[in-house]
Amino acid sequence: MLTDHTVTVRTVKLPADIMPDSGWYPHYRLVPLTGTDNRYCLFFHISTEHYLILEASAPRRRMQELLGRMLEHAPYEIFETIG
Repeated sequence: MLTDHTVTVRTVKLPADIMPDSGWYPHYRLVPLTGTDNRYCLFFHISTEHYLILEASAPRRRMQELLGRMLEHAPYEIFETIG
């Protein structure tokens, strides 16, 4: 079913060496690809040991659109790697 409302995508920014506590699973993780201009990889972390790669390489705008659609039915926290 098509809807007219939009979902706001907000991320929690974390350094690359920090992983969220076990209480934050499952969650999405947005990781910038090194050596690329504004391209990201999107993970869905199920637990500390298990994850799915949802999108391997896409521009930030595409990731925001994808996350907006996913948040409608799977409203988990989004962590973004910085630095």
